[in-house]
Amino acid sequence: MTLGVVVDRGLTFTEHITHAIQRALGRLRGLHIYRSLLPEYAKCQLMQSLILSVFYYCYPAYGNSISREDIQRIQRLQNSAIRFIFSLRRFDHVSPYREAAKMLPMEAVCRMLTCCMIHRVIKLNEPHYLCERLSFREEVSQLITR
Repeated sequence: MTLGVVVDRGLTFTEHITHAIQRALGRLRGLHIYRSLLPEYAKCQLMQSLILSVFYYCYPAYGNSISREDIQRIQRLQNSAIRFIFSLRRFDHVSPYREAAKMLPMEAVCRMLTCCMIHRVIKLNEPHYLCERLSFREEVSQLITR
């Protein structure tokens, strides 16, 4: 498994997301034979660690720059994972089950992880390479512009 992010010319990350979804679906298919053997709690842990973590590590990198279509594709993957956890049929509504599993929709996860990274940069000055690129209002307002 590689942790690399595929970057394209337009910084849309569509190719990266396609590759990540394919990896996650492959893992989900591999776990499908165990769906009747595992309890819901174990399936939920497997989904968090093997399927959804593929997106968690790079959400701060592409944050809010991905398209609405890509967000919907990732959400459909999470919905498939929830169907696996609770043994739901394809057209069963998953929102109540997502809430029962204490999961956020993937778009909310993206926002949360991005906000956590920004908070870490502002308050803790970590990671250092991002702190160097930020200019705070106090620094800018002290400059003489005329």
